[in-house]
Amino acid sequence: MLLKPHSHLQMWPGPGKDRVGYTFEIMIPFVDFPPLSATELSDLRLLVDVFNAPAPGKKVGAYSSSSPSRVYGKPETFNLLRFDPPHHFHLTPCDLPLAGKDENGNSHTTWFVPKTDQEFEFESDSFVVTNDGGGYPDGPEALSPIARPEHSFWHGITEGEWVCGPHLSYRKGDQTQYFNAQVNEDGFDAHRLPGGDLLIKVGPRTYGENSSGQCGACPRTELRIFRLTPNMKVHEILQLGGVVDTGVEASQDFTVSNDWSHVVEYDRPQSDEPGKPKPWSSTTWCLGESEYEECGHKDNIQPPDPPGLKELRITD
Repeated sequence: MLLKPHSHLQMWPGPGKDRVGYTFEIMIPFVDFPPLSATELSDLRLLVDVFNAPAPGKKVGAYSSSSPSRVYGKPETFNLLRFDPPHHFHLTPCDLPLAGKDENGNSHTTWFVPKTDQEFEFESDSFVVTNDGGGYPDGPEALSPIARPEHSFWHGITEGEWVCGPHLSYRKGDQTQYFNAQVNEDGFDAHRLPGGDLLIKVGPRTYGENSSGQCGACPRTELRIFRLTPNMKVHEILQLGGVVDTGVEASQDFTVSNDWSHVVEYDRPQSDEPGKPKPWSSTTWCLGESEYEECGHKDNIQPPDPPGLKELRITD
């Protein structure tokens, strides 16, 4: 891919040695580099051409090139530059691999555009190049391939300690552990238990899926909590949520206590008659020795006010 700078490019010309000829220095920020498929940058191709204005009646003037073997449009003929040592980028503090999923859940290598001006020293955004699926039947529905964005994120716990996603990972100091779980940024949080275990939460959140069948476009809810032990074992100890058919005035919401010892799931079932929603009920889940266990149920109660999942209160 040709390097086509589009912003922040700077150049400083100056006289050559003993005032013969001239020199120049060009600063090319990382943001102007082509997308990278690896977090280590060691080699790049660079070509510098200097042109004179053409003489009257001529289309092309004299020029000088940094590569005697240059062929326009063929980067392999440009000058090879090597960084020593290589420059390392970091996708989140957990050094996540450059990998993402398409809409069907298949894994692909991702690409990223290095950033120069950002709030943190870590990269967070990459993209998958893939053929996107359609509806009926599945298949490309437009020009292909397309760039599907992949956003990575993290949550700081203490100095030098983080949890990261969407590929659930944990880092403390120089130790990093990757787990076989995908998580979402909405409601991504962590809480240390008195015994040293770490709870990791996703949600509560609502989301949609482009699925077929009855209620394929209905909103989904999710609340998940993982437990990470000091021996680096992670277990999902609570998974709540599902499909909510708001068209029949059903709804759902959740609350989590400040110490994460109690989680309350609020439900309103489907209505038998439009305009007459059924009452809410609640189910409480308490944190036990190893997982959350159901520890209470109430009928005819009031849901959280203000609502946590505001998108599902449109029928109130």
